Amino acid sequence: MKTTIEQELTMAIENSSKKFKDEVLLNQFEKASEEFEKLVSLGIAKRRGNNLISITDTHLHKSNLNKSGLNDKCLSDNFYLSNI
Repeated sequence: MKTTIEQELTMAIENSSKKFKDEVLLNQFEKASEEFEKLVSLGIAKRRGNNLISITDTHLHKSNLNKSGLNDKCLSDNFYLSNI
């Protein structure tokens, strides 16, 4: 009787699950993953990924570089004041 790819894959997964069942390092990684999931659900942590601003939202973002918030006379004065 021929085995299908799905059956071979299922057997390989079962064999590797048995092989790594008592692996200490793997259990530590799984525990850390579960703790991280809890932190994400509580809103304390955030999943990593593409956190860059999208092209469509760039108009909502305003960058102020070397601006102290004071009404300075000259931009170069503002630059030096902010770096003192």
